[in-house]
Amino acid sequence: ALLTAEELATTFSRLDLDGSKSLSKAEFGQGVFDLGHVSQKASEVWVDRVFKEFDLDHNGTLDMDEFSKYVVSHASSLRSSFDELDVSHTGLLSADDVRSSLTKAKVSFLDQDVEVLLRRLGLGSGEADISWHSFLEATLLLPDMSSRDLMLSQYNQLSLHAPPSATTPLMLVIAGFVAGGISRTATAPADRLRAILATGREASISSAISSTLRNEGWRGFWQGNLANCIQVGPESALTFYFYEALKDKFCHDVHAPTASERFLAGSASGALSMTAVYPMYVIQNRLAAAPSGTYRSLLDCVRQTAAGGVPSLFAGYLPSLVRIIPYKGIDLAGYNILKDKLKDPNTAEISQLHSLACGGAASMCSQSLTYPLMLARTVLQQPVDVAGGGRSYSGMLEVLVHRRQLHGLSGWYAGLAPQLCKMVPAVAIQFAIYERTLHFVADLWKR
Repeated sequence: ALLTAEELATTFSRLDLDGSKSLSKAEFGQGVFDLGHVSQKASEVWVDRVFKEFDLDHNGTLDMDEFSKYVVSHASSLRSSFDELDVSHTGLLSADDVRSSLTKAKVSFLDQDVEVLLRRLGLGSGEADISWHSFLEATLLLPDMSSRDLMLSQYNQLSLHAPPSATTPLMLVIAGFVAGGISRTATAPADRLRAILATGREASISSAISSTLRNEGWRGFWQGNLANCIQVGPESALTFYFYEALKDKFCHDVHAPTASERFLAGSASGALSMTAVYPMYVIQNRLAAAPSGTYRSLLDCVRQTAAGGVPSLFAGYLPSLVRIIPYKGIDLAGYNILKDKLKDPNTAEISQLHSLACGGAASMCSQSLTYPLMLARTVLQQPVDVAGGGRSYSGMLEVLVHRRQLHGLSGWYAGLAPQLCKMVPAVAIQFAIYERTLHFVADLWKR
């Protein structure tokens, strides 16, 4: 059976965005593209073909009668695809039918992929096995294609939102660790300058550069980088691992997460990973902000910091936690949303240039919006003689109030310029290397 008159009217009304009682090419095309199964180009070609055949009065739109004729005609093609996919000949599409179709198409898949494909083929009907009626509603606007191509188009869409097939937690950790270490080493000089400016030791970037070169030489720009890598490597690894793991918990459809679900997963993964390595945040920031000679080595800084007990090791934790929630939420959600927009819908791949651009844009937004909290954290993590010329602060609000009294709102953004110079390329590099490393490790695992 085809759609009832009521169902047909509901579908037509959903597509008729301007309520004109007719469908323009733009409205029909938007309906096709919103399904997310075909590329923009393929969508445009299909729309042109439909209007050429069914726009009988040649007025550039489809009325209800013309749309009904399209449905009747297209349903016969879709019925053939349904019957080919129904290898069990039960009149329903089951999980076994989907597995058989994917195997025949020589596609590797996970059991969860099969479940999601069933939901997509049934338009979220909730049926354990998909009826012809539900299948028709879900595929009504899709271009004519073979059953194999239909299944592949659905499967490729899953790949837009997920790591490579058969990715294990260990692969996520390895890729995250490598990406974090490389990106932060490449941008360590900017982090040193950011810490110096945030604590008020120097008034400008030029004076911070001159002072560092004069007192420590070029190697001074990498002071604290070992601690940075020890902190960032594991943190990056845990962040990417927790993000993928938490998406399974938070997302209604893990292969099509909403912006709010991505933000929630990003915020939670950032908070968990930061907490796990937080003492290294304190040590790295103390090394980066301290004048040359304050600490004999990384271990000396660890000993002096640990001597203060838990309060010293977790100094500035509250502003760090308050900041990391929106920061990582925006960072990870922003990157993945932009990445999905720029991925090739047919191959589910993103170019390295696009990956860098997505990471850079997400980082610039997240850093700029949350920087005052980072400044407060950096100041609170310092010993009294470094943090504010002998001044002791009781918490982040006192830091921010004092900075505003001294310098106005600009005092909240001291060090933002080098921070952006560091973090925008660092995060861009981190995401790009993570994507490449993850695919590389996944390929090695298959051999």
